[in-house]
Amino acid sequence: AAALLAAASRPLIVAGGGVHASRATDQVRALAERLAAVVVTSFSGKGAVDETAPYAAGVLNPLGTTASIDLARRADVVLWCGCKIGQNTSHNWTLPLEHQATVHLDADAAELGRTFRPSVALNGDARASLAALLDLIPARTRPDWLREARAVIDASAADRAVEESSEAAPLLPQRVMAELAHRLPANSVVISDASFSAGWIAAHLPARRAARDFLFARGQGGLGYAVPAAIGAAAARPGDRIVTVSGDGGFSYAVGELMTHAQLGIPSVNVVLNNGSLGWLAMWQHLFFDGLRQSVDLQTEEGRPSLAGAAEALGCRGLLVERPDQLADALEAAFSSESPVVIEVYTDPMSTPIHGYRRRLAEGTGHARPGTVYGLPPWRASPPRPAG
Repeated sequence: AAALLAAASRPLIVAGGGVHASRATDQVRALAERLAAVVVTSFSGKGAVDETAPYAAGVLNPLGTTASIDLARRADVVLWCGCKIGQNTSHNWTLPLEHQATVHLDADAAELGRTFRPSVALNGDARASLAALLDLIPARTRPDWLREARAVIDASAADRAVEESSEAAPLLPQRVMAELAHRLPANSVVISDASFSAGWIAAHLPARRAARDFLFARGQGGLGYAVPAAIGAAAARPGDRIVTVSGDGGFSYAVGELMTHAQLGIPSVNVVLNNGSLGWLAMWQHLFFDGLRQSVDLQTEEGRPSLAGAAEALGCRGLLVERPDQLADALEAAFSSESPVVIEVYTDPMSTPIHGYRRRLAEGTGHARPGTVYGLPPWRASPPRPAG
C-alpha cells in the first residue's frame, strides 16, 4: 500500500466515517500533506479534514460538490479510508474507475472487496494503519496535481457562490446555507435530516475544522432524524451550539420532539427549508413520470401549515422568513437566544442539490424512467498499478 501511494501521480483520499470513529483526523491531514493528495469525504466523513484546506474538495456524493466527483475521476490512485464505498459515495457504483489503482482500508473485513477488489486491501483501525503508512511513505511534492485540483476546487466554489448570493424569493436553499455558514460558531454540531437537506449542508456549509461536527441520517436514511438526534448531540456536547437543518417533510415527522428541546432547555437552532412538498419525490415524479403530481404536496391554496407556529405551541420560539432580507436578522436572533428556535424559511420548490436532476431540469425534456437505482454493475478488480 505504501509503495502504491508513494508512486501515484494524482493521489486522492476518500475519508469516511471510520476516520471519525478512529479519531484519525490528524493522520489523514498528515498523509494528505505527505502525499500532496486531494481529500474528499463521504457524508459521514465530513469534517475528517478542514474543508478550507487547499487540498480539500468537499463531499463525494451525487448531492455533494462538483469538484469532488471531477477530481475523483482524475485521480490515478485512490485511498478509500474508513469508507464502505456504498451507492452514494461511489456515485451509483461508478467509482472507482477501471484504470484506477486502489487501496481500501477498513476496520470491518467484510467491507473489503464487497463491490470491487482493491489493488491492496488493508484490514485495520484507521488511525493505527495511517500512522504505519506515514512511517513508510516519503514526502513528495506534486505541484502539477495540486495546481490542477485547486483550479477545479475554485471553479466549483465560484459556481456555488452565484447561487449563494441569490436575492430570489422564495429563497434558494444555497443562500440560506451561506448565511448560516457566516454565523455558525466554531464549536457547533450541525445535524442534517434526510433527503435534500444533506446535499445543501454537504456542498454549502463547509467544515472549518477537522472534527466530528456534522451528523447525517445514514443507514436507512429516515426522514425525521434531525430534531430527535439533536437531543443526543446536546447531551454529548453540552455547551456547544446544536443546529439542525430539515425540509418541511422531514421536520414534520418529529416536530413533537421540539417539546423535549424546550423541556431540557436546549438552545438549538432549527432551520426548516419549507418548499411545501416532499421535494425528492416531487422532483422524481416531475422528471420521470410525465409531470405526475401525487401525494407530495404539504400545503394547498386553501391552507399552509405554520411550522414556526407549531414551534411556538411546543414551547420554542418560531421565526418565519419569506424574503432574503429577513434571513440575517432571523439567524442573529436565533443564535443569541438561550432557548430553542425554529426558523421556517420559504424556499424554491424547484431547487435540488442533485447534480443529475439539475441537469435534467435545465434540459427541459422528459426522461425515461431509470428503474431501480440499486442494481450493481459487474464486480471488477482494480489494477495492481495505475493504468497508463
